Amino acid sequence: MQMDFLHENYEAAEGASMPRSVIYSQYLRYCRHRLGNIVPMNPASFGKLLRLVFTGIKTRRLGTRLSQFCDCRHAACSCSDMLYILLLGYDMTQSLIRRGRLYSSCVRSSMLHGSETWPVRKENEVALQRAEIRMVRSMCNVKVKDRVPSMELREKLGIDDIILILQQNRLQWYGHVL
Repeated sequence: MQMDFLHENYEAAEGASMPRSVIYSQYLRYCRHRLGNIVPMNPASFGKLLRLVFTGIKTRRLGTRLSQFCDCRHAACSCSDMLYILLLGYDMTQSLIRRGRLYSSCVRSSMLHGSETWPVRKENEVALQRAEIRMVRSMCNVKVKDRVPSMELREKLGIDDIILILQQNRLQWYGHVL
């Protein structure tokens, strides 16, 4: 049953990497919705089964013990998992423009929700810019030590500076109030 789930939903893909926790969460969702009363495997056993089914994949750790990735790609993820995979660069088949559009419509809109009425200070603007540039660098798979200017990365993604969008939102709201 678990092997069927893996064969139906995943395939080995060279150069692609995906958090093992995402695969396991999809498996738990599958067990709850499709199988009913069957108790799912624990994460350690599932990881062993994953390596057994896909013999060519390599498991690697990046950072803490919980951040493990494996070289496979999901055929049909949930929306939030797919957004996570697309934006953080685990699926390199998506264009940067598409990632920029996803970022603008999902992440940035959440970051700036209600910003029309915020009393924005300089430290708030700096915090927003820092958060955005970290996400932009992550989407482009560029590290700070690569010394690529933020403006260049924003152009590749097709997005504007978050402070400009914040000002536009406030001016648009100001026009509605008057």
